[in-house]
Amino acid sequence: MGMSLAFHIISAVVGVALPLMMTIAEFLWHKTGDAAYLVLAKRWAKGTDILFAVGGRSQERCSHLNWVFSGRSSWFSPVP
Repeated sequence: MGMSLAFHIISAVVGVALPLMMTIAEFLWHKTGDAAYLVLAKRWAKGTDILFAVGGRSQERCSHLNWVFSGRSSWFSPVP
């Protein structure tokens, strides 16, 4: 439970911060015309995609593990 909570706290903070940082980088790219800001925003976009993909899958796993540990399922039941 503690590991799940720690992961979700960290991923939630990063999940809110990355889109904000991408928005700021794109704003600075439009304002200054410096291509480095655009490259930075695109790299952060890839990181955000990975974070959301992993976070969504881990959330499914955590809900399944809670179901297993509650005694309502067996270890061999498929993951939803």
